[in-house]
Amino acid sequence: MQNLEVLDLSWNKFEGSFPLHIHLPRIRILDVSENNLVGSLTSTICDRSQSIESLNFAENWFHGEVPVNFGNCTSLLRLFLNGNSLSGSLPERLFQLEHLRELQFQDNGFSGPLDERIDNLSNVVKIDLSRNLFSGVLPDVFRSLPKLEHFAARSNKFSGQLPPSLMSSPSLSTLDLNNNTLDGRIIINCSSMARLTSLDLGSNLFRGNNSFTGDIPRSLSELRNCINSSRSFPAGSLSNVPLLLGKGDGKFLTYNQFWSLPSTLDLSYNKLTGPIWPSFGNLKGLQAFYLENNQLSGHIPNSLSEMQSLERLGLSHNGLTGEIPASFQKLTFLSAFDVSYNKLSGTVPSGGQFSTFPDSSFEGNIGLCGSRPSLPSCQSQPPSDELPNDEASTEGTAYSQMAFGIGAAVGFIWTVSLCFLSGWVLDEGQRSR
Repeated sequence: MQNLEVLDLSWNKFEGSFPLHIHLPRIRILDVSENNLVGSLTSTICDRSQSIESLNFAENWFHGEVPVNFGNCTSLLRLFLNGNSLSGSLPERLFQLEHLRELQFQDNGFSGPLDERIDNLSNVVKIDLSRNLFSGVLPDVFRSLPKLEHFAARSNKFSGQLPPSLMSSPSLSTLDLNNNTLDGRIIINCSSMARLTSLDLGSNLFRGNNSFTGDIPRSLSELRNCINSSRSFPAGSLSNVPLLLGKGDGKFLTYNQFWSLPSTLDLSYNKLTGPIWPSFGNLKGLQAFYLENNQLSGHIPNSLSEMQSLERLGLSHNGLTGEIPASFQKLTFLSAFDVSYNKLSGTVPSGGQFSTFPDSSFEGNIGLCGSRPSLPSCQSQPPSDELPNDEASTEGTAYSQMAFGIGAAVGFIWTVSLCFLSGWVLDEGQRSR
C-alpha cells in the first residue's frame, strides 16, 4: 500500500483503537469518520505522510489531546475532529499550518482561550469551534484571515466584547456566536461586511448602545447581501460542511451543507431595548429573524412585510404594543411566527400563512382577538360598566330635559316672589278697585 493516496473507511461499524503507527507515504486523504473508534489519535501519521491534505476523524469516540505532531502535516488543508471526546487546548504547532482551509473542532471538550496565533492561518475558509469549553476574550486578529467565510463558536464560554476586526470582516458570510457570555455594545460595520448573510448573536448578554438612537443597531438593516437577496457563494468555496443550528427552545434545524444555511439574523435572548427599526424591511433576502426574549418596545413595523423571503419570525417575550400588521398576510414563505407574551392588541390576521400558526404563537397578549377558539371574539360586548352609545345618548337627553324643567320651575317661583316683595302685584290690585 505504499502508493495508496485515498483511504476512506467512513460510515462503517469499526470498533477499537485506530493504529498508532501506520506507514502510508503517499496518502493524501484519510477518512475514518462515523465509526466507533476509541482511544487516542494517531501521532505518527504526519511524520510518515508528508503529502497528506485531509484528515477526518469526526464522529467517533477518540479522547485525549490533539497530537502535537499534527503540526508536521505541512500540506494539510482540512482537519475534521468534530464529534469526539477530545480535550485540552489546541497545540501551538497547529497554527503553523499555513495551508489549512477548514478546521472542524465542534462537539468536543476543548478548553482554554483561543490562541492569538490563529492569525497565521491566512488561507483558512471555515472554523467551527462550537459546543466546547473555550473561554476568555476572542482575539482581535481577524484582519489577518482575509479568506474566512464561516466562523462558528456557539455554546462556549467566550466573554468580553466583540472584536472590531471580526465585526468588520469583508469575507465573512456566516458568524455564529450564540450562547456565550459576550457583552457590551453590538458594533458592526455592515458596509464592510458586504458578504454577511447569517449573523447569530443570540443568548448572550448584549445591551444596547446608548449612543445609538435605539438599542438595536440601525446599521444591521443595511446588510447588503440580505437586501440584494443574494446568498450564493463564489465558485471553489468549500460547502460540504454539516451544520446544526440550535434554538433556545431546544429545537434544532439541520443543514447538510454550508451553503444551505438560511440567511439569518438572531439577536434573541439578550437584554436589548428600544424599537424594532422599520428599515429592517429592507432585508428582502433575510429568511430567519429572531428577536425574542429581549426588552423591546413599540409597535411591530408594518414594513417588515416587505421581507419577501422571510420564513421564520420570532418576536415573543418582549414588550411590544399595538396590532399585528395585516400586511404580514402577504408573507407567503412564512412558516414559523411567534409574538406570544407581549402587550399586543387588536385583530389577529387570519389570511395567508396565519391559518397554519398554532395558538401558542399568540398567547400572553390579553388585548388580541380574532376567529381562533383560543381568542375572544372581536365583536364581544363592552363591559357592563360602559353604556352603548345610543343608550348613553338617550339617557343623557332625559337628564337634560329634567334639568331644564327644574330650572324653569325655580325661575318662575323666584320671579313671582320678587314681584310680591316689590309691591308690584299689590299696586295692580288696588288700581283695579
